[in-house]
Amino acid sequence: PTYTPDQATVTEDHSLTVHYVGAPKNPADNRQNSHWTREVTIDKVTGKTITSTNWVTTDSYVPVDTPKIAGYTPDKSVVDKPTVRTNQEVTVIYDADAQKAKVAYIDDKTGKTLKTDSLTGVTNAKSGYTTADSIKTYQALGYKLVSDDTKGAEIVFDNEDGKDQSYTVHFIHDTITVDPENPGKGSAVYPDGTDKAGLTDTVDRTISYKMSDGSKAPASVKDSLTFTASKEIDKVTGEVLSTEWSKNQDFKDVVSPDVTGYTPRVKTVSNKNVAHDAQNIDVVVIYDADAQKAKVAYIDDKTGQTIETKTLTGVSNAHSGYSTISTIKDLENKGYKLVSDDTTGSEIVFDNDDKTDQAYAVHLAHRTSVVTPNDPKNPVNGNDMTDDLTKKVHQTIKYVELSGKQAAKSNVQTLTFGRSATVDLVDGTVLSYTDWDGPKSTKAVKSPKVKGFVPDKKIVPAQSYKATDADKVITVAYKAVKKAVPAQTPKAPAKKPAIPVKAPKAVKTAEPAKTISIKESAQAQDQLPQTGEDNSKAAFGLGLASILGGIGILGAFKRKKKEN
Repeated sequence: PTYTPDQATVTEDHSLTVHYVGAPKNPADNRQNSHWTREVTIDKVTGKTITSTNWVTTDSYVPVDTPKIAGYTPDKSVVDKPTVRTNQEVTVIYDADAQKAKVAYIDDKTGKTLKTDSLTGVTNAKSGYTTADSIKTYQALGYKLVSDDTKGAEIVFDNEDGKDQSYTVHFIHDTITVDPENPGKGSAVYPDGTDKAGLTDTVDRTISYKMSDGSKAPASVKDSLTFTASKEIDKVTGEVLSTEWSKNQDFKDVVSPDVTGYTPRVKTVSNKNVAHDAQNIDVVVIYDADAQKAKVAYIDDKTGQTIETKTLTGVSNAHSGYSTISTIKDLENKGYKLVSDDTTGSEIVFDNDDKTDQAYAVHLAHRTSVVTPNDPKNPVNGNDMTDDLTKKVHQTIKYVELSGKQAAKSNVQTLTFGRSATVDLVDGTVLSYTDWDGPKSTKAVKSPKVKGFVPDKKIVPAQSYKATDADKVITVAYKAVKKAVPAQTPKAPAKKPAIPVKAPKAVKTAEPAKTISIKESAQAQDQLPQTGEDNSKAAFGLGLASILGGIGILGAFKRKKKEN
């Protein structure tokens, strides 16, 4: 027979399957199987089911306890055993438990918590929170990350229901080092003195030069040292944690400049080991004038010898207080005259040449003076120069009788000749004489009348003389008046020998000698003898001439002897 499917089904296998869902890692399905049987009686003819027993099983289900998953709560803590003959599937849903997490941001320097972020969620859920933004914020405030429990990852809630998750993020205070190249800027709090100016110190040095005598000094020398600092700053508080200045420096040595004729008190200005906080340095170098000498030589150009030398001492560029004026005046009073003066009469100022002494020459010549007979005194030594400047020539007319007896008082005329002398006013020597003045002439002299006598010359005519001429004696003879006798030409008297005249010493003169008037010692007779008388007395005259000639020679001889 053919059985229907129902008739043919006399066994069945059924199961109870518990599915677990909702947890990150769900438990495996729990499956329980059961085998069911029955008996079916079938009419073989008709093929109809006559009887059918109930399904029965020898198997049984047991309640299934839901496995525990930390952090999750199942909606069924147990799955009861099923009571029906069917396949059954039961799903146990795990619900995540509520969870909490805290993130604390700690300032390790102060130990204080900067902030705490509290998070809520469920087991194994992602919080959607990371520390990145907060760390970035704190870093911008100057903090430096030390550690982060989250390692920067998103926080995922755990499954520990009895304990909240706790995370800490540790910071220290970040620091920044500033220097002039990188002064304070940015987000950190920078205190005063961290800008470029505050990180730089300058020490200036000024070397001034001053002349002790106030003269122009060399230009000042200025230089400077620049120091830089690096400062470590707490970027959170702005506190300067440390400062380090560049090391001490040396100024370059400065040699005091050479100034001709001066010596600086400080040869080299040296400033060493200068610190950044040193005061500005001001150095004054004083120059003292060097010792100087000057000589002024007063030179006699006539002799070539130095009259005197004045030695002056002082210092460079100083006024000596000396000029040649007074000395020249004194020398002029001694007969000198200025030829040239290197100083031009100005006060001598010392130069600045240390190697060579100043030398000045004042050249002087001898002045001269003309001494005349009118003032014959030598202006230098006071000697009377009359004998050198004047000379007298005497003309004597003698009136004698033939017997030799004086007939009348002699007539003496004196001619005075003069000349000038040029005298050196320094030593009084006579440099030259002028020529003697002249010639000069005596006056014509009438022979005086003598009673009972007749002169052989009624008049002695004027005679011309030079200074170099000797004295001259002219004799006029008188004879007694008697009867006339034939006149005879008188024989010329013998010429008197010349009397040597000593040459006068040369005396320099400038003025002509004063002309001295001729003096007569006796007045000649006014009346000349008549011609007839002369003829009548010719013989007498001839004899008298011989006598007078002898007298004249004798007189000349005596005068020459006396002069010699």
